[in-house]
Amino acid sequence: MVGAGLVRFLFTFTRLERIGVENYQQFRSSGTPILFVFWHGGLLPLIHYHRQEGIVVLTSEHRDGEYVTQIIQHHGFRAVRGSFTRGGRKGLRGLVRAARSGQDIALTPDGPRGPRGVFKPGSLLVAQIGHLPVVPISVTASSGWHLRS
Repeated sequence: MVGAGLVRFLFTFTRLERIGVENYQQFRSSGTPILFVFWHGGLLPLIHYHRQEGIVVLTSEHRDGEYVTQIIQHHGFRAVRGSFTRGGRKGLRGLVRAARSGQDIALTPDGPRGPRGVFKPGSLLVAQIGHLPVVPISVTASSGWHLRS
């Protein structure tokens, strides 16, 4: 798969420094499922650095969501299809079901439509219904390219 290979290639040349890992490791060691939240623009690095952890991600039911679903599944993530604007109930039910079965969830609270960096309420709804601790995570680069979407 081209997308998965591209992600792997891009991150072959990066150096990772993790800060604050102990904040979520205490939840992991207790078996409590976690809701990771991160800005939409940070998706690619997180796919690479959290691969093969079985984290559940909400992806769009549209064609672009299918492409993202294939990439994340190739990296060991699980996808729940839906959104908070279209197919919201289906997506919400799937995420809550995954959390109740002990799986970690990852969501972008600003979503693909933006506005970028504005926290919308859908992620907090999942946390509230699923009784999940919210762990914000972020990725930053000293230099790099930024994609439009």
